[in-house]
Amino acid sequence: MFLLRQGKAGPVVIGYGKVTGEPENNAGKWQVRGHFESIVDPRTEVLATREDLLAIPGGQRFWRIQSSGVLLPETIASALEALVVGKSPKLTSGEPGTN
Repeated sequence: MFLLRQGKAGPVVIGYGKVTGEPENNAGKWQVRGHFESIVDPRTEVLATREDLLAIPGGQRFWRIQSSGVLLPETIASALEALVVGKSPKLTSGEPGTN
């Protein structure tokens, strides 16, 4: 799983981890448990920049979706994994649009 920040300063990846449970329906809302392996303070760091994300072929349509729990195609998920898993965070100025 990947955590994206959106809005004026996004899209950027600020966390990743693994799903650790089965989907559960809790009062009409589907939820799944997960464990973050890495998460950064988006005011100072990101794991993948806007430019990194926009360079993934076919990924552009996923970076502005206004819901969570979106299943990414394997090719896009693999590209994201290669960008962020085990990599050091990248410093950011924290100013909108500069990541």
